[in-house]
Amino acid sequence: MLKPAKTGSSSCAAPGHRQLLVLCGERNWCLRQLARVLDAPVDLYFGAAPAGLAVRRNLPQAAARQLLGGETATLVFDAHGEFDADAFGAACGLLMGGGVFVLLTPDFAQWPGAPDRQKKNLAVYPHAPEQVSGRYLRRLISVIESDPFCQLARQGAADQLCLRIGSGKHPSLPAGSMTADQQRAVAAIARVALHPRKLPLVLV
Repeated sequence: MLKPAKTGSSSCAAPGHRQLLVLCGERNWCLRQLARVLDAPVDLYFGAAPAGLAVRRNLPQAAARQLLGGETATLVFDAHGEFDADAFGAACGLLMGGGVFVLLTPDFAQWPGAPDRQKKNLAVYPHAPEQVSGRYLRRLISVIESDPFCQLARQGAADQLCLRIGSGKHPSLPAGSMTADQQRAVAAIARVALHPRKLPLVLV
């Protein structure tokens, strides 16, 4: 069971920053924990959303590629039974400032070797899909576990969560939340955009 975190947790600070919540365990457990932290319908759910969960838009994982250029405040990516790594990357690009990305995964110890419909796209002849090692999933797991800003809740562990998902309003990025290099980039873009001549701009 999830416990409420102490007020002032670093994961709950910094308004306007994107947040990642990972719920790791059996799918039914993950869905119960998700329902507990929802205050409003999920904007986007990639995967098979269960009946009874308030979702504004439910799409297969592959559809994330067609949505690039858009943005959303709350997003759930259900990796139970399937994990499309390309779609996952595209979905990450949809999250707006102040938004929450929720990743539902099998138990980390089992996930790399679990049946996955996407393995058929990774298998190279003469290897069969079940021979795909899941090395990329082990790398993702290590990144999640080592990230101090990721909120990770695992079935059977006394993990703490402090966020509530969905206030009914899309979050806005507050002034001053850009880093110094981002501020310089925006200023450079504005100078070029407003210049009477069409000047090139290269950001590196």
